[in-house]
Amino acid sequence: MRIIFVVASLALSIEANNNDLFNYGFSDVDIEGGTAYGQQNWGDVTCDNLEECSGYPDKYLQGKGFSVGGSSNCLWCPENGPQNCGLHRQSPINLERNRGLVGDPMEKECPDWHFMHAQEGSCVWEDLLDQFEIERHALKLKIPVQDDGEIDCVDTDGLRRFPRTDYSKGFPDWWWMDHTSIQVPSQHTQEGKRYDAEVQLNQFYEIEHPKNQLGSISVFLDAYNNTAPWPMLDKLICQWRKVEEEARSGCGLEPSPPYGRCALFRDQEPTDAWTAELKGELFTYTRSPNANVTKSPIASVNETEAPFASQVTTEPTMQVTSTPSQLPVSAAPTPIGTSLTASLEKTVAPSSEAASPSDSTPWWQAWGRPDGLVPTPTAFPSMAPGAVQNVTTGSVPAAIECSAYPSSSIERMCSSSQPCCESTRSETTFCWDIYENVFPGSLIESACHHCCATPKDIGPPADPLPELPKTVQCSAIDSPYRICKPNSCCVSPRSTSTYCMEIYDQFGEDMEQICHYCCAESQVVGPALRRNLRGHDANELLRKSRSSTQEADAYGRHLLLGPENFDGSIDEHAYYEHVQDYQRQRKLQEAMVHEEDYADVDYGTFDWLIEANTEYYFRYEGTQVVPPCWEVVHWRVLKDPIKVHPRQIAELNRLLAWRISTSGSNRCEVDTAGRLSEDGNSIELSRETQYHHLLHRDVFCECKDWPSKFESDKQWCKNWMNKTAEERFYKTPYSFDSNGEW
Repeated sequence: MRIIFVVASLALSIEANNNDLFNYGFSDVDIEGGTAYGQQNWGDVTCDNLEECSGYPDKYLQGKGFSVGGSSNCLWCPENGPQNCGLHRQSPINLERNRGLVGDPMEKECPDWHFMHAQEGSCVWEDLLDQFEIERHALKLKIPVQDDGEIDCVDTDGLRRFPRTDYSKGFPDWWWMDHTSIQVPSQHTQEGKRYDAEVQLNQFYEIEHPKNQLGSISVFLDAYNNTAPWPMLDKLICQWRKVEEEARSGCGLEPSPPYGRCALFRDQEPTDAWTAELKGELFTYTRSPNANVTKSPIASVNETEAPFASQVTTEPTMQVTSTPSQLPVSAAPTPIGTSLTASLEKTVAPSSEAASPSDSTPWWQAWGRPDGLVPTPTAFPSMAPGAVQNVTTGSVPAAIECSAYPSSSIERMCSSSQPCCESTRSETTFCWDIYENVFPGSLIESACHHCCATPKDIGPPADPLPELPKTVQCSAIDSPYRICKPNSCCVSPRSTSTYCMEIYDQFGEDMEQICHYCCAESQVVGPALRRNLRGHDANELLRKSRSSTQEADAYGRHLLLGPENFDGSIDEHAYYEHVQDYQRQRKLQEAMVHEEDYADVDYGTFDWLIEANTEYYFRYEGTQVVPPCWEVVHWRVLKDPIKVHPRQIAELNRLLAWRISTSGSNRCEVDTAGRLSEDGNSIELSRETQYHHLLHRDVFCECKDWPSKFESDKQWCKNWMNKTAEERFYKTPYSFDSNGEW
């Protein structure tokens, strides 16, 4: 199908360069007072007045790189082009699972040890109704902010809290939400597959951080013909339709065709599909007789090959100013028989004789050891005082039966990017499991020498201190290396970071032992802060001092965070109770006749993460996917897509493809940065994937890194030690049954 690129002329009464725009085509187009630059020239988008320019849609006002007169950081580094960008972190990229394959040349250990815990803020649905926008490059839902930068929502306790997320490894403080955006098709690809849409939860980091870095959690959306529409997505679509209707009615244009249970506009006549859904019947999503049977409604849009910069012409492409008037006709996706969600179940750790252990427990605990002993540590177990295992060096250790132990774990222990059999012992959770629970005492010497492909000599544990007997078990601590890393918690005087103060509270007097015995190199932690005469905890006083109101500028908005945004910690039990409640409610909603505009459906900022039904993701360092391509953006991209109904993908496309300008010389004409299909109902709003560079630091975090609470993940991870990673990664790519298809 032929692609039509649309750029509307703009009449803006602002200084030159503030008219600069970008487009997803491969040609530059002259517009009134500026240029709409094609992908290969995004680096030429400039902005003299950050408060007014259109070319930087997601911008800082005062952040690094955004000073007046600042230029774009975008480079053109297409995946299949010449690799001539030098050092770069350009996004998006193609995400590959070989980062998790032991022994692969691209293997890189995931440093994370838990999923991204999320907490909702003070806003309720009614606070968000005027925050929906249809922009040239994306559908957007913003967190409401007052003129002074404080969140414009108050909860029942009178507090103003931004929604926030706890990233694992390297980020001891919160990430706070700024806005949610949806683009079609997906920006990122996974193993070369581009999905029907991508949702990005865009966040900013703890504002004392000198780089004021950005974070983005991405979730793919993919259409499946046998999947019921997801009510929460329909609820959002109804609100974007209201934004569209305001623009269309202001231009005297007919309202867009009815959709789902969304309200009808201006005495509109209902369609058969709208009436059927009102009766509780899901109207069959049909395809045209000549349409190819493909996975995605967007698959019929054949994207032209991206030229390299040297091949690009600057002649304008065909312009469209007419308004589409029909619904998109789309190819129906290939059915895949699987349920939408799986219920969460509590599991009990089996005995050492269990054939299929629970995936919620460490593998060494679930499978048991060859000697029949199954360690069952408590939340913070101990051993007899002074019971430190001695290691004798200089002689060949006693032989052991290596075949009695899981081969994949021995391989990881011996030769992964963070091996356990080194002259300096590792402080990772995996290796502490090895040292204390799989090969305790001198057994680890034998394992490293006899079970590794090349005999290895492991260094001794920390020297025992008579005045500080070891009563802690390091394997029971959640990632000791985070506590032990330089300038973290094992310092003197003690750290006042939120993370370390919580660690001090959790472990109390055991901190000295942890820093001495559990760190790769023994460290010393300063004395605990004492309570003052009035009985106030000095740690708490420091928290309050640190948590005074702070300011930041992110995504083009000045933000103000009050002390309540820094309070509290993660309650994992409460979080997963919320997950269970969500999934129970979600199952009930599948058969419901919904109220108009889906008023009966709850909305949660982070419900995307629950609907995806997986905890595992890709992690990498990149840039924004729009000018000025700010770096560093810390990306987390979930491995599984959310399955949605084809009509939902079609409506997301239509909303973006039918976008009209509400001002300027092109008022009431189509105004989009994307590439339209010939019928004007589908659109391409994705940047070409950029070639990989080591600076991306991309990893794949999965079963071996932490146990998921999602039942579907547990099944995907089941017996992962005895199943090749290739089989899990590529033959059963998702935590739902996709018949081996991507």
